[in-house]
Amino acid sequence: MDSTRAALENALVATPHDYTLHCAYADYLHEHNDPRGEYILIQLALEDRNQPVERLREMEQRAFQIREKHQAKWLGPLAPYVLIDRRGRSVAEPGEPAVQITWKRGWVDMLNCSHLYPSLQGAIATSPATRLLGGLEILLDEMADAENQNRASLNRIRESGRLQNIRNFQIRCPHTPLPLRRLNLEEAFRAMPHVEEFYLHVPHLSVERVFSNSYPKLRSLSIATYSQRMPIALLGRNAGIPDLSYLRLEWHRDFDRPLQPFTASEISDFFRSPYLTKMKELIFRLPGFGDDGVRELIDSGFINRLERLNLRGCVITDTGAQLLAACRHVRNLQTLHLGNNLLSPIGIEALAEVGFEVGEQLFGGILLPDDEGDIPF
Repeated sequence: MDSTRAALENALVATPHDYTLHCAYADYLHEHNDPRGEYILIQLALEDRNQPVERLREMEQRAFQIREKHQAKWLGPLAPYVLIDRRGRSVAEPGEPAVQITWKRGWVDMLNCSHLYPSLQGAIATSPATRLLGGLEILLDEMADAENQNRASLNRIRESGRLQNIRNFQIRCPHTPLPLRRLNLEEAFRAMPHVEEFYLHVPHLSVERVFSNSYPKLRSLSIATYSQRMPIALLGRNAGIPDLSYLRLEWHRDFDRPLQPFTASEISDFFRSPYLTKMKELIFRLPGFGDDGVRELIDSGFINRLERLNLRGCVITDTGAQLLAACRHVRNLQTLHLGNNLLSPIGIEALAEVGFEVGEQLFGGILLPDDEGDIPF
């Protein structure tokens, strides 16, 4: 690779959103008869959707033709995981790629995979097309080969620098008995200074470390785990998450163990945080939150900034429901969900009077089926 091309690529890694720089890189490739230059220029042109439909369709078709012809070369070692050789396959056996990708401005922008075998880790880390990777979604499949699955790791990908421009990171292994310490998630998180969305649904996680890290651009955080009670006070004391607007915390507790309610100080540290000022949507599935949590949510004024509130399965009684019904700001909420709690007709009717139906409730210690998109473990 010549020095000009290397300098342009390094500049793009440092400033991946620089439109002018992408144009310069595309022009350079085009001048050197590299078809990826034309592909990038077309993708940049397609970002302006205020063009005649026929023109857009023509450009999309041309981009498709170029990509189909050349992407194996662009992907390098990642190509075998993305591209399926369909020769000799029947309709009944179409085959599926191990990795799904989305291209943006001539680079792999989003990558979705169902395993992290060592060979795939290496392919992601060394593919020349993943240097500007913006999204990584991992669903660790419980049906995958256990020996290889237990060797899953993010270390090589992190060490390659492929995480530094990640905006969206998702990992789900709800059923896989994977030793997550091998993934070294905490180190991976620290390698994502530009992350905007975290979606973590895993059986065991060191939540304290996640809540202690600085994520200056994080807007959305979703965590579901079996491992422990959520240290919400720690999150409230973290000055390093100033832009958080969506928060979803689910703790799936073992019903054979006694419930430990959150303390008043834990609840206060979260709701009276000087840092969580941009919160718009709050979803708590936290047994132990209870009526005291509802009271502090209201008394602290935290509820006044919310547009959507979901407190399903938080062991809330009629007392908490009546507090919410009496709160002036509740009427301004776009949505309010209180299903799978401990409300009697008294609490249900109180909320119905201010315009909210709370759904089915928890009876006899058994969670009723959830109809609102919960991701089960």
